[in-house]
Amino acid sequence: MRRLDELLDDKNVLAELTAAATEWLGRIRSDLEGAAPDEPIDPDVARMLAALLSREYEPTLERIIIDRLERPRVCVLEDVKHACLNHLMAWPPDPAAGMAAFRQFLLGVKAAERSSDPFPVFTGRLRFASIENRCFWNESPWFIWIVGALPASWEPVVEAPETIYAAVQGSCSPAALSALVSEVQPVLTSLFTTCSLLLGEEYFESVNLPDRLPGCLERGGPLQAENLTDDSGPPPCFWLIPKCLKAYFANPTKKDSIDRRIRNAVHLLAESDRQQHHGVALTLSVAAMEALVSRKGEAIASLLADAVATMLEPNPGKRTDAVEFAKSLYDARSQVLHGSAIEAEHDRRDEARLLASALLQAMLQRREMMRRLGSDPDTPEKLLEEIKGLKFSSGLPAGVTESPARKLWTAEPGEGGLHDFGTKGK
Repeated sequence: MRRLDELLDDKNVLAELTAAATEWLGRIRSDLEGAAPDEPIDPDVARMLAALLSREYEPTLERIIIDRLERPRVCVLEDVKHACLNHLMAWPPDPAAGMAAFRQFLLGVKAAERSSDPFPVFTGRLRFASIENRCFWNESPWFIWIVGALPASWEPVVEAPETIYAAVQGSCSPAALSALVSEVQPVLTSLFTTCSLLLGEEYFESVNLPDRLPGCLERGGPLQAENLTDDSGPPPCFWLIPKCLKAYFANPTKKDSIDRRIRNAVHLLAESDRQQHHGVALTLSVAAMEALVSRKGEAIASLLADAVATMLEPNPGKRTDAVEFAKSLYDARSQVLHGSAIEAEHDRRDEARLLASALLQAMLQRREMMRRLGSDPDTPEKLLEEIKGLKFSSGLPAGVTESPARKLWTAEPGEGGLHDFGTKGK
C-alpha cells in the first residue's frame, strides 16, 4: 500500500492508466465515428458517451489506483472517476496534458484540511471529563478526536451528557472524509462497548461522574485540544482504542500478520454489535476470537478454549472450567450456524461479546509486554507459540491484567455468569 503522491509518481502506474485511457478513447472514437462517419466528433457527445461507459471502467480504476492506496484513503473511486472523465478522457485526446491534469487534480483533493461534524459513537456511562479533546488516533494526515459532549452553540443542543462523540480530521477529499466517518463510526462504537465491558460494574460504582462536560469544537473550525484540569486520568482500558485503531488502519504486507488479525477481530465485533439477531451476533463474536488465535491444521474449538484459559484464568485449578465454558460457546455458535435453536440466546450473545473483549485485550497486552522485553512478535505464529508455552504456568501471562470475563466460569450458582453492565453502543 502506498501514498497517493508515490503512486502517481510511479511510471508503471501511469503507463497502466495511459493504456486504459487509450482503450476507452478508442471505443468512444469507434462508436461515434461509426454512428456519424462524415461528421467531426462533438466533444460534448464524447463526454456523454464516456460517462455512459464509466461503470465498465470502474473496476480498472479501482485496481490501478484505489486498491493500491494506503488506508485510510485520501481519495475514493468517485474522485478518481471524476478526474478520469474530465482529464484523461477529454476530447480531443491529449495524453500528456490529460495525465498531468489528472495527477494535479488528485493531488489537489488532499491539499485542504477538512474536519467532519461530530458524530455519536457511544451512549452509556463512559462520560469522563478526562476524555475530552482526546486524540485517539493520529496517522498523518489523519486524526480521530473523541469529545465528551457538544458545546451549547451547536443546534440542536444535546442534553444527554452520557453521549460520547467523535470527529475526524484529515487532508483528503470531501468524499474520502465522508467514507472514513461511515467506516469508523461503528468501529468506535464497538471499541467503546468493549471498554465498557472490560471495566466491569465495580468500576462504574467507584467513580464520580460529572453532570455535564464542556464542549471542545468550534463549528466549521479546526479541532484544537485544550488544557484539561481534570487529572483523574482516562478509564484504565482506554489505551486499547488507539491500539486497535492503529491495527485496523494498518497496511500490512504479509498475508497473515497480527495487525491484520486484530483488524479482522475488531471488524467482526463491530458487525456483532450491529446485529439484531442474537444468534448471528454470537457467531460473529466467536469468529472474532477465532480471528485472533486460530492456527492452520489445529482444531479451532480446542485451540480457542486453551487460549481463553491461558490468557484469562490465573488459577490453574479453574482453567478446566474456562476451557469448558469457551467450548460451550463454540458449540452454541455451531448450533446457530446449523440452524438449531439454543437456550438463552440473548445471554449467550452477551457472554460471547464479553469473552471476545477480554481475549482481544489480553492479546494486545501480551504483545506489548513482549515488545518491551525485546521480543517483538512480528508474526501471529510467534505470539501464539509463546501463549501455548504458558499453558501450564500459574498466574496470568506477564502484562495481562485480570478481566471481568473470569466471572463467566467462576461465578457461584445463582450469581449469574454475566453481570448487567448497563451499557450499550448506539
